[in-house]
Amino acid sequence: MQFDKQTALKKLGISEEMYDELTRMFIAQTEPVLKNLDDFIRLKDFGQIARLAHSINGSAANLRIEEIRGLAENIDLQAKENKDIKMIELNASKLKIAFEEFKKITESKNQTQGLKNQAP
Repeated sequence: MQFDKQTALKKLGISEEMYDELTRMFIAQTEPVLKNLDDFIRLKDFGQIARLAHSINGSAANLRIEEIRGLAENIDLQAKENKDIKMIELNASKLKIAFEEFKKITESKNQTQGLKNQAP
């Protein structure tokens, strides 16, 4: 997954500390949403699939996390328009992978930043 935090910071015009806090909130709030998304995909509840994907899409867009935003948007549209459960499952799988990669990227950067702040 490609993610450019500096570009996101410039576009949003906020401090890195504020962005990191928003990112932690995004991760904490998105994890249960992804689990619920899986449940609604199994049930083929297209209305709930669209609602949850739309929520992830909006949150990711606000933080300029384009890969996650795009995948969530695709799921949202697929649930609303063509109701192709196989494509929704495929994109949901990609979404979960991208989310886990984003978590790793942000956690490793936060740990590195924390070590810099602790240096004597």
